[in-house]
Amino acid sequence: MDFFRKPYVGWAKGGEITAREFYDHQTDPQENQNLIESADPALLKQLAAQSKAGWKAAKP
Repeated sequence: MDFFRKPYVGWAKGGEITAREFYDHQTDPQENQNLIESADPALLKQLAAQSKAGWKAAKP
């Protein structure tokens, strides 16, 4: 998954996710269509785990 082509963003308050966004920058560079409802749930779960782990965990 190319994170820059399809970025995932999640906002949390008190440890609970309150909002999420997922876009395809190749087809929607201005982020007009949030794909969160139509995206593969397994992929979103993986991206959320990576996001929660932070950038240091993603280093090779």
